[in-house]
Amino acid sequence: MSVVTQGTQLFVLANGVVSEIECITAFSPGGSPADQI
Repeated sequence: MSVVTQGTQLFVLANGVVSEIECITAFSPGGSPADQI
């Protein structure tokens, strides 16, 4: 699985399916998203 961040959008590629998640500030797997970039 690969995760690519672009601006405030989060693109997750899993099993050949690309999922787009907007407002990645609400998506924080263990910390601030800005700290993971």
